[in-house]
Amino acid sequence: MAMTRIRLLGALALAITVTSCSHHGTDKAAATTASSTAATVATTSARPAPVTGPLLPPFFPSAAVGANCQYPPTQDQAL
Repeated sequence: MAMTRIRLLGALALAITVTSCSHHGTDKAAATTASSTAATVATTSARPAPVTGPLLPPFFPSAAVGANCQYPPTQDQAL
């Protein structure tokens, strides 16, 4: 099953590459539609496997976590 996914994603990547390279200077809307459709197929059909294994221990942060969060002064303006 994993090889089938790899082959499907490889073929999809090749099709996107060929499509995007062959549409230079022509109808860009068609190339964008083909690429976005292919990307949608890739993201909806390739779901990650569920995480298995031992559970992590519970995390209990102390009350001091983040209590002394300081940044050095700077002359830069905020973005």
